Amino acid sequence: MSDTGPVQLPKGTVVGRQWKIVKKLGEGGCGAVYKVQDIFNKSSFFLADFQVLGKLCIMRKDDQMTTKLSLAIQTFPFQAALKAESNFVAGGTVLKLEVQALITIVNITLSGTTIWMPKWTIYFGSPQCICRNPRKMGLRFEILRRLAGRPHVPQLIHSGKKELYCYMVMTLLGDSLGSLQKKIGKVASVSTQTRVGINILFGVKQLHDIGFVHRDLKPANVAIGRPNTPDYRFLHILDFGLAREFVVIGENRKLQMRRPRPRALFRGTTRYCSINTHEKGEQGRVDDLWSVLYMLAEMRGNLPWCNLREKKDISEMKKRTQHDILLKNSPIQLVRFANHLE
Repeated sequence: MSDTGPVQLPKGTVVGRQWKIVKKLGEGGCGAVYKVQDIFNKSSFFLADFQVLGKLCIMRKDDQMTTKLSLAIQTFPFQAALKAESNFVAGGTVLKLEVQALITIVNITLSGTTIWMPKWTIYFGSPQCICRNPRKMGLRFEILRRLAGRPHVPQLIHSGKKELYCYMVMTLLGDSLGSLQKKIGKVASVSTQTRVGINILFGVKQLHDIGFVHRDLKPANVAIGRPNTPDYRFLHILDFGLAREFVVIGENRKLQMRRPRPRALFRGTTRYCSINTHEKGEQGRVDDLWSVLYMLAEMRGNLPWCNLREKKDISEMKKRTQHDILLKNSPIQLVRFANHLE
C-alpha cells in the first residue's frame, strides 16, 4: 500500500474485524471508496415473486387464467460503503472532518422511525469515533437529538483508524446524479428538474441546519438511494470533505455566526461554485445555493461556461451571464430564485 496514494484494499480484506471488501467503487487523489459487507449482521427483506404475462400478473395454465404470488423473506449480508484515506496526506486528511459532519447528522433515535440503520451504529462520543471534541460535545449531542430521522443524507455507521489509513463506513447509495445524466443522455424535463431541485434543497437544508456549509455541491456529490430500498427515489448529499462550520460557540456559551476570513482558499468545483468562491470570499449558505442553481440550470442545457477551462475565464463568464439567459429553459421561479440569491 502506498503511503501517499489512494488506499488499496484487495477484495476479501476485512477491515475493523467486521467489514469485508466486496469491490472498489471509485478513488481520488488519496482516498478510495469500497463496497463492503458486514460479516456478522444480515438484513431481511420481504420479496414478492410474480409470474408475469403481458401487462397483467397472470399465468396461463390448462387454458385457465390464474394468478401466482409468493412472498418470502430473503436474508443477505448487510452492505455499506467504506471510505478509506491515507494517514500520510500532505496537509492532513479531510476524512476526520467528513466523519465530524456525518456524525453530527447521524440518527440516534431508533424508536418510532422507519430508517435503514443497523444496531451497531457508532453513537456520538463513542471511543471508536475519531473526531471527538470535548468542547463541542454538548452541542453535538443536541444537534444529533434534533436531527433524528432526517432523510437526504447518508448515515455514519462506523469509523476507525489503522496504522496506514483511517476509514469510515456509511450508507451505501445508488448512482450519482452526474452518472444518471450521462446514462440518460438527454435534457431533463422541467418536472424532473423541479423534483431534483426539491430533493437537493432538502438535503442541503439538513447540513445547513446543523451549522455546516458543503462547499462542493455538484452532480457527482448527489446520489439516489439503493434499488429496492425506501430511499431509492430520494436524492442524498454526499462527500463532506470540504464542509466547514459557519457557527461557533461564543464566550457566552451560545451559538453565533463564525467570523468570516478576509480571504479564503478556493474550495469547490469551478463549474458549479459561486462567483464569491472564485473571488476567494468566505463561503456561506448562499454559496451552496448558487451551486444548486447551476446544477439545475445544467439539467436543461449546457452551462455557458461548460467549454472553458481557466478559473478566471469561467468566473468572468458567470459574471456576464444574465439570469434569464442562464435559466432560459427553466421555470421563471428559478430566475426569481437567482435574483433573490443575488
